[in-house]
Order: sequence, then C-alpha cells, then structure tokens
Amino acid sequence: MPRQHVPVAVIKAQAGLGADQALIRDHNSPRDAVLDDAATVDLAHGNVFYSRPRCDVTPQEANETPAKMAIAIDDRFELTLLAEQPLEALLGLFPLPADTRLFRDYESPNDEHVAPTAVLRFKDGPVFYTRGHAVKPVEITIDDKKYSVQPGKHSVAELKKIGGVAAADELVQIVNDKITPLPDDAEVCIVGGEVFVSHPRKGGSS
Repeated sequence: MPRQHVPVAVIKAQAGLGADQALIRDHNSPRDAVLDDAATVDLAHGNVFYSRPRCDVTPQEANETPAKMAIAIDDRFELTLLAEQPLEALLGLFPLPADTRLFRDYESPNDEHVAPTAVLRFKDGPVFYTRGHAVKPVEITIDDKKYSVQPGKHSVAELKKIGGVAAADELVQIVNDKITPLPDDAEVCIVGGEVFVSHPRKGGSS
C-alpha cells in the first residue's frame, strides 16, 4: 500500500475486488469487522484482510480484539499478533539466523539498519530486507582511545559522536604520519586501524 492510511476502495482495487465484494479486516475472530467502502483504514492497526460476497455478510461493530499483522522480510510474509517484539523474536518467526543484518525498508536511500538490541514496532513499518550476516567490528583510535565500530562508511559527525568530540572541534585523520583534515560533511571509509585526533578550530568555532 502507498501509505499508512488508505481508503478501503484503494485496497479493494489493488486486490481486484468488485463492488459486490466486502472487505473485512482479519481479527482472528468470528466477529471480524466489515469495512465500509467509503471508509479509510489505518494499516498500523492491522494489515491483513479478506473478502466475502457482500450478500453473505452483515455489518459488524468495530472489533476490540487485536488484528492480524503481516510482516515481510525479503518478500516473505509471516503473520503475528504482536505489535512490538525484539529483533531476536522477529528473526525466529521466519526463521533466520540470529546474526542476520536486518534493514527496515522505507523505499528510500535512508533505509534503517536494525540494531541487535532494538524492539521492533509494527506501526513503524512492517517491511524489511536482509543483507547477509553481521559484520565483525573493527578497531579505530580517536584521541588515543580505542573504539569498536562496524567497517564501512562513517560520517565525520558520527565519528565525533563515537569519540566524544565536541561538534565545534575539528577532526583530523593521521595517515602515514601526515595530518588530513576532515570536513564535517565528509565520510570516511573504515577498514580498521584508522587513527583520528581532534583539536579546537583555528580562529574559533564555526
């Protein structure tokens, strides 16, 4: 669906349902609510539906029991009644190895990597994809202190945060005994062993 709040008519059209079919949200209950064609539904409250011929159903009041929720990982769907669950439980639902790297799919360049300690909320988005297994962290040095980070691209702002460097200070990288200043909007490719030093900017903070 294109967004969280979707007209019933749009859902029916995407499912190829005609006017003679009623859309019903699945609450795993004998009293599942029949949805009015003119209504708009909030998919954060459940995104599993079924249809019945309109002449075979009678209007029902809103169902107070939790609705079924479909979660997708790599285009595979599983159903749950849990609106919140830890990453370990979600991976076990499919099942996937505990060290699987999981990303929430926002259909944008800003897809979110799910931290191992995260508690996943259905309303934040039910679609995910995997990218292999977790990568072992590597060690870098910032101001003579060592830190473990994931290899790959890191923004200078992120490195400052990791090393407790003030935002107003300048961060430089030591490469072959040479000092390389790092602009605040730059990214650094981390492979392990990098050395960084911070210092107040010349002429004051910017």
